[in-house]
Amino acid sequence: MWADVIALRMLWENGRLGTGYFVVVVPASRRRVSVGWVPPLEVAGTELLRQFMSDHVPGVHVDPVEPWQDRFGEWHGELHEFDPAESIRSVRRAAVGRWVISIRVTGDGFQAVTSEATGRVVRESPVFADLPAATEAAIEQVRLARSDA
Repeated sequence: MWADVIALRMLWENGRLGTGYFVVVVPASRRRVSVGWVPPLEVAGTELLRQFMSDHVPGVHVDPVEPWQDRFGEWHGELHEFDPAESIRSVRRAAVGRWVISIRVTGDGFQAVTSEATGRVVRESPVFADLPAATEAAIEQVRLARSDA
């Protein structure tokens, strides 16, 4: 079973099935995982689960922080669900692998910035007076990020 699992998420719920952390299994892309039901866990239960996973299935992440890379090399996160060029045009943020490309608003205009998940900036464009020029610079950074990946 663990061969098809890339992560576990623990979501806090206070609902009809109980109160606590519910374990959600995240399968690898295009795979199905049949799981049984686990009752909601208290904090002590989540710590035991984390320790078990660390000791016995270290490749399976527990509550990974986005963007994150699974053991098969695939990147995950909300921004990875959309085309990067379209994201940069509409929401001004995109992800390509471990890179996050965004358009910053500065006092003088707009700037395209590529950074790591930690926030460390790895690439910046000049500051542009208009948004379309900064968007084109960001699209170029998407292209460069794809070649780096």
